[in-house]
Amino acid sequence: MTDKNKYSYLVTAQPIDRYFFGSEKTFLPADGSKVNYLVRSMIMPQQTTLLGMMRYAILNNLMDSKSVSVIKTDSDKIGSESFNISNTTGYGIIDSLSPLFLMYEEKGKKINIDLLGFDHQLYNNQETKSLEKVVFRFEDATGNSNTISNNNFVPQLDKFDHKQHNQMIWQNKETKDWLTEEDIFGRNEQPGNQKSYTGEALKDAFYKQTFCYLKKGYRFGFYVELNDKLETPCFFKVLMGADQSEFKITIEEVINHFDKEVPVEVDVNSMFKVSLLSDAYMTNENLSLTDFSINEIIDFRYIMTDSTIQNFAELDTTNIGKITKGRPVKSTKIQLIEKGSVFYIKGKNLQSFIENIKAQKAFKKIGYNNFKTEKI
Repeated sequence: MTDKNKYSYLVTAQPIDRYFFGSEKTFLPADGSKVNYLVRSMIMPQQTTLLGMMRYAILNNLMDSKSVSVIKTDSDKIGSESFNISNTTGYGIIDSLSPLFLMYEEKGKKINIDLLGFDHQLYNNQETKSLEKVVFRFEDATGNSNTISNNNFVPQLDKFDHKQHNQMIWQNKETKDWLTEEDIFGRNEQPGNQKSYTGEALKDAFYKQTFCYLKKGYRFGFYVELNDKLETPCFFKVLMGADQSEFKITIEEVINHFDKEVPVEVDVNSMFKVSLLSDAYMTNENLSLTDFSINEIIDFRYIMTDSTIQNFAELDTTNIGKITKGRPVKSTKIQLIEKGSVFYIKGKNLQSFIENIKAQKAFKKIGYNNFKTEKI
């Protein structure tokens, strides 16, 4: 139990085989643009997917027979709507989710795999690979930069190569070994040809779909905090993502050990680094408070549903951002700053910057907008 009337659980998701989590680049894009014939799965599910899975699990009688309150309706259990950017109160008994993270399990021992920021770069040469941490130096900064806001300097970034692609780097919390995407995730390509109902090949019907899988020992994990108890430990299988992607789910009651924000002593004349532990929704006004960043941007949509919908199997592709025909629809597209992004900020702007990140409560509630701060 985390605090009074709150219960904390660790949820582990292990893919049984390959999986596919869609992105903006689908076979039939939501914005009506040209059909894609080459699509790739995201390596990790979105927080909205995790929320949907937990709502499904709770709805299917995982609640403790000795629960602390009497729950009568489905909406009492999981809320009446799917994720939306105005919901800051939670979803039924679901109070909040942590960001998704990676775990490595061997002989029953679980080890957390920590995400390092984009200020860590991988360098390859003919013989070895090396991991370097970028050193930000405000001294001797010269020149001009023009991004969201104009700055009359360009900072010195030792060990930074602008030709290197920003990539996710992780670290085994116990061994301190660093890990690349290729160390943890594998990919599986499946080509094919679409056919008509009569079996004839369609024109321009070739496609290639790239699935992902987790290599041996790796798992997805996240914490969920509830306002009521579940029957634990519990184990079940569930479909998450597209193409019947099946996962083994384990839920156990434990203390939430996800790295929480640690307050730092703010010196207005010092420089600080804010690293995103999850994808985050941020305003342009907030980004303008930063002096420099190494970041990536990703597209984000979510499936909109409410308690009036009866047909969940068929997505309404003619309407975007508004439920009109009693079927789920995709939301309008927004952009998030990708986890791993780092921002360099003067002390005088730090408090306003982090308060704006935390102010996006609908996103924070389900595991977005998490970060850590350090003085540099």
